[in-house]
Amino acid sequence: KGKEMENLENSMISAIKAGINKNITNPVGVLLLKQNYYYMDVADLDPLMPQIPAAYDNDEAIVKIKNNVEKMKATAVGQKFTDFEMQTPEGKTVKLSDYVGKGKVVLVDFWASWCGPCMMLAPVMEALEPEVPGVKFCKVNVDDERDLAMEFQIESIPTLLCVKGGKAVMLCLIVSIVMIPLQNFLGGGVMEVF
Repeated sequence: KGKEMENLENSMISAIKAGINKNITNPVGVLLLKQNYYYMDVADLDPLMPQIPAAYDNDEAIVKIKNNVEKMKATAVGQKFTDFEMQTPEGKTVKLSDYVGKGKVVLVDFWASWCGPCMMLAPVMEALEPEVPGVKFCKVNVDDERDLAMEFQIESIPTLLCVKGGKAVMLCLIVSIVMIPLQNFLGGGVMEVF
């Protein structure tokens, strides 16, 4: 039944996207977009933005969607990293740019306290940090930093964002996987976690 539901949901999303694409120049398409843009990625949304009628230029939801599309384009894989600032658990203000530099790698863990896989991954990440010199590990709680998570297109958690050579690379991990590919990507040895 799970596969049936997934297929039904995918069919619904495809129909919504088709309805938006066909009607984006009229109120029906704009309303569908406003209600369902979160089902779409930047490749779906970007070509639609210039087609939205000028009458919606000041519409709060449309302005927000357009701003989010620009942020998603700026933070897409392969783009220069977007700097952000937040507080450490000790209350110290830090920026991503404090850690990203020539030869440095930063691994940002997007997580939430209610997410079981995130909570399972946390001790693994803590244990991994001393094993991988030259990599700075950071955590971002998506409940506390919703705008930041949206900007980095975080659609599921746990998600790891790796910034290497000043470029962002997105890695979605499922906790049950073995982290060999991540270790190899970061340049460390092979380390089996699970």
